[in-house]
Amino acid sequence: MYSKLWYLAIFIILFINTNLVTETNGAKKNEFIQRELDIDKSDTPKNILVGSIVGGLSHLNPKLEICKILVDRGYNVTLLAPGNFTAKSILYRSIPQIIIDNYVKEMKNLFFNEYDIKNWANGMRNDYFTLPPPIRSDPMMGRGCHVSMENESFYNRFICAVVQPLRIIWTFKDNLNKINAQRPEVGVSKYHDFRGRTDTLFLLDNFFGFEVPTAWPPLHQEIGPILPDTFPNLSFDLNLFLSTHPRTMYIALGSYIFTTPENYVTILQSALELINQNILDGVIWATVRFNRSELPTTFNLSNGNIIPTSNLINNLHPHIYITKYAPQFAILSHENTKIFLSHGGVGSSHESMYTATPMLVLPIVFDQSGNAERLELT
Repeated sequence: MYSKLWYLAIFIILFINTNLVTETNGAKKNEFIQRELDIDKSDTPKNILVGSIVGGLSHLNPKLEICKILVDRGYNVTLLAPGNFTAKSILYRSIPQIIIDNYVKEMKNLFFNEYDIKNWANGMRNDYFTLPPPIRSDPMMGRGCHVSMENESFYNRFICAVVQPLRIIWTFKDNLNKINAQRPEVGVSKYHDFRGRTDTLFLLDNFFGFEVPTAWPPLHQEIGPILPDTFPNLSFDLNLFLSTHPRTMYIALGSYIFTTPENYVTILQSALELINQNILDGVIWATVRFNRSELPTTFNLSNGNIIPTSNLINNLHPHIYITKYAPQFAILSHENTKIFLSHGGVGSSHESMYTATPMLVLPIVFDQSGNAERLELT
């Protein structure tokens, strides 16, 4: 008798609770809306801002190639960069540009100040950090760090993969706070995630075989090397010089790279000696940034010949051609360019590998030591 009453009581309780749940869910139905099922927005033009803060045209070329494709597909693309690049360019004139301050003078000071993590932080103001796998590192992380830590001790791996990145993050802290303070002024939310932007698509300008193999997250897509479909051709003078010098060395140390007058003198002296010893018969040097007043008036060769510096600067020497700008890809593509002396920038490395031009690398700053190691491993 009592057991049947218990069964009845349990049934009534369950029945009441079921109705309550049904009514509650029914009341909440009006709180939800149907999402739009059509997520294809490919026919809607988007406004895209492309930024390139550090470096010259070699840093811009991969981005501008992507911009050309986006413009052809109907997107509104604007470039944010120092220097009046697109207006002067034949290939990228259709891309409007907002010109920002040029930090050439400030960057020049960085090259001649004592280099440490604090100076790097103040110069780069980077707001993206990652902690790479222990087998992968970068000389920028500190002394003793290499692009591949495969054969390093556990202690060195720990220093380069954990300690040095944490030091860098701590050093960048003040600059990150300043950037975050400015973000709300332009309608951008503050950002504090030191693991990196885990929900953002990254397109990487890579060259397979150049980078140390590593596992990338799904949103990191390797799309390189990004090279222009068309590129500036050789001028008449350059074409004549290359055609008459079958063993030419091409020198380019970057658009915004500075080094000491002693280094410039050493390079010029070495180039003259190589020509004098018939190892090379021609040298092209582009993007020269030395100050003429800091050079000696003459160069004395090992065989006793004396070369006036003015002859070199004014291209009066028959086997040396100095210019502020040169169509690098066209020079590297020429069969008479036998070797490329470079600072080791990524763009120059990609172009050299693509044209199969051997390289001598003189790394000066930033990622160039790591790139030199990658080229050696490759």
